Amino acid sequence: MLGLLLICGIIGLLVLVLKHLIDKKAYKRRIQRSDAELWSRVAEIIDRPTNTSQECHEPARAAWQTTETPQERERPPVRQHAKPELDKFLDVKRKTQVVVLDVETNGLSGESSVLSCSAIKCEIDPSTYEMNELGRFDRYYYPVEPFDPSAIAVNGLTGDAIANRRGDASYPKHFTEDPGFEQFCAGVVRFVAHNISFDAQFIPFVGRKKKLCTMITNMDIVAVAFLRRKNQWKWPTLSETASHYGISVSRSDLHSSMTDTEITAEIFGKMLHAARLG
Repeated sequence: MLGLLLICGIIGLLVLVLKHLIDKKAYKRRIQRSDAELWSRVAEIIDRPTNTSQECHEPARAAWQTTETPQERERPPVRQHAKPELDKFLDVKRKTQVVVLDVETNGLSGESSVLSCSAIKCEIDPSTYEMNELGRFDRYYYPVEPFDPSAIAVNGLTGDAIANRRGDASYPKHFTEDPGFEQFCAGVVRFVAHNISFDAQFIPFVGRKKKLCTMITNMDIVAVAFLRRKNQWKWPTLSETASHYGISVSRSDLHSSMTDTEITAEIFGKMLHAARLG
């Protein structure tokens, strides 16, 4: 009986030792995983594209990239062009009209007022991918609600700035009361923007049309940084995407809706050119 108890005691002790070793190893794995997930989360927060912060965190992003672990340096495949998306977006049988657009708003909510709306209408020949400009739209509006200081700090569209840009214009003071942009887009069913899901919140008729996002489409082409937790490339900012395609951008001009539209249109043109060569 005593021998049986002794054997049981030894077995129990071995079980406890083994459990301790297993728990210790699991703890180390959790710590390593937590560190990797933490840096991925930091990268996401730093680079999450919004209308107010997407161009403001280059030093923090550089610090993240220099402290990544060997596992985080693993990269998914990249590609040279977006021909499949472009062919799906365009009408491959005839010339296609496309509107490239950007809005500046009095906040990030879809309920916020549009302060400026700019667009460039183009026609694209699907056989050559050549893009010809047809017209422009560029208007400024006052918000229905009080000005949001955080939004104005980014786009600079104060009441005085809007008044100066409107000049003696006779179009409505509020975007929701102005049919001008919808009339400008009459007959067009394809729209392009950088982070177009944001812009489409403020333009209901665009939400029902065919859309191409130069941000999402260029994730694995620009390949700025790899978000390990999501196992995908980071959404590239407008300036990062422009830089990839060799387009010169002045940071002082960013968040002007027409300047951002011009940059996006140039990016789109470079994408068409890369697809044609590819």
